[in-house]
Amino acid sequence: IYEDGNERYVEPGEWFTLDDGSINLGCWVPDLQRPGDKCWERYGVVVGRFQFLLCVDHRSYFIPGFGFTCRPRDSYRAEDLTATMHNVFAEHGLPKAMVLEHGVSAANLVTRTLRAAGVDIIRASSPHQKVVEMVFDKLWTRLSLLGGQVGRTRGEEEEIAKLYQACRTGTRDPRTVFCSLRDVLDALKLHIGEWNAHRVNSDRYGSWIPAEMFAAHGPSQLRPF
Repeated sequence: IYEDGNERYVEPGEWFTLDDGSINLGCWVPDLQRPGDKCWERYGVVVGRFQFLLCVDHRSYFIPGFGFTCRPRDSYRAEDLTATMHNVFAEHGLPKAMVLEHGVSAANLVTRTLRAAGVDIIRASSPHQKVVEMVFDKLWTRLSLLGGQVGRTRGEEEEIAKLYQACRTGTRDPRTVFCSLRDVLDALKLHIGEWNAHRVNSDRYGSWIPAEMFAAHGPSQLRPF
């Protein structure tokens, strides 16, 4: 909204949004030292649902990059968010603003990093203010084709959930049940590519392909990193 009260659409490259989501399937990770972890001690791998950090352009719906973090208790930290933003900014440039929620996204490290880069922060008061939520829904649908789905809520897939817990406690080898980290990353890259190349049809905004719209209009809004 301009000072005179007139409105305009946000341009591609002006606002990015970043959010996290736990994947809906178990994933095993090799070469991750975790003494005390029963699964690692017995099978040499760690299993979890781990965090997918997704960045989306607010106007074009283009996905310029993502992060994936494998931490104890399937959590993520502020440094994981800044690392993801760093990769996106280095490849594409700096937006005018980032649309973020509260919680970890409001950590001092994230705030100081964006201020130092001259990027404004827009605090979303509801998930509906972030287009990333809609993109997550589509990606989760595509990822449901992978095996080992435990569901979005506890008890949704009872038998798989039991197998997941058995793997966590070291009584079952996750490599016989779930996907590897490489399989999950390959699937994410594939489906992100499909999303960026698909046609969006909106009654309000018209029709466009995210990658094409971002390539055509994003560079004029983004500042060099």
